[in-house]
Amino acid sequence: MCSGLTATSLSALSKLLANTEVADDIISIVRQVISQFSLKNVETESIEVPIGVKLWRVPGCHELLASLGTATLLTLIRETIFIWYLRITSFF
Repeated sequence: MCSGLTATSLSALSKLLANTEVADDIISIVRQVISQFSLKNVETESIEVPIGVKLWRVPGCHELLASLGTATLLTLIRETIFIWYLRITSFF
């Protein structure tokens, strides 16, 4: 299912699955990054998104964000949202 992600990204995602309470925060960050794609030339300009220290310290957060490249970001969004959705709805 996650064939487009690197081993580092998958490892970080597995750490984040244990912290479902931060799922919305991570999704928000990814959405902020995506919104900047249309505003900037990603080949020559950086995309910067502020991340709170508390979220940055969550196991897997900084590893995931550091592991992402432009090509894997869209794959991550689709697959991460689906994985977290399955994880969260399994509690109900």
